[in-house]
Order: sequence, then structure tokens, then C-alpha cells
Amino acid sequence: MSSSPSLYLSSKQSILNRPKKPPSKANVSNREYEYMKEQRRLEMLRNKANQTRLRRARELYGTRTERTEIRDQQLNDMAFWKTQKQKRVQAERDYDLKKHMEAEQQRMETEELHKKRDSAKRAYLAHIASQNRQVSYRSV
Repeated sequence: MSSSPSLYLSSKQSILNRPKKPPSKANVSNREYEYMKEQRRLEMLRNKANQTRLRRARELYGTRTERTEIRDQQLNDMAFWKTQKQKRVQAERDYDLKKHMEAEQQRMETEELHKKRDSAKRAYLAHIASQNRQVSYRSV
């Protein structure tokens, strides 16, 4: 007795038996917010492009004082980023030194632990050897 697939699916619970849902629609309450957000982003990009255009025009066609101001600003920017790089490099050195000291401390602790274990083992073996000597003297 062969049953058709549709009978089998309808008789059991199956994900295939779920009713099809229509595609979801755009959230109407968010539409205005998303539009305003996109407009702000585009305005920011326009302002940035305009600032770049004005800065380039000042660099090429500006007066001597404007070009001097631009050069001084660039020198200040370079000095700022140089000090930032030096601070970052120093922080990395400090971090590396700290990690090196921690590793060295761990190595020293491990070495001390091994020395203690070896000395305890030697003492134990010496004790066992002396016990064996005492037992062997008694038996003779």
C-alpha cells in the first residue's frame, strides 16, 4: 500500500506544512528615520569633499600667509603624529618588558621548583639507601 507524499505530509507535523507567509514589508515607522540618517551621511560627505576642495585651492592658489599657515599646520600635524608614534612604541616596549619579566619570573619559579623537587628526591633516595643499609646489617 503506497501512500502519496501529500497524505504523508498532512498526517505528520512537518515544517513543509506551514502556510506560506507574504514577504515582509518595509517598516513604515523607521522609514523617516532611515531617510534622515542617510541625508545626514550624504551631507557629511559633501562637507568633507568641499573642505578638501577648499584646502587644495588654498594650497595651490592661496596667499603667502595662507601657504605658510598650511605648512605650519602640516608641521604641527607631523609632530603630533610623531609623538603619538613614540608614545605607542614606548607603550609597546613597556608591555614587552613586562611580559619578558613575567616570563623570566615564571622560569625562575619553575627552576626553583625543579631544584626543590630534585633535592627532595635525593634526600628521599638517601633515606631509602640508609634504611636499606640498616636492614642489610641486621640480616647479616
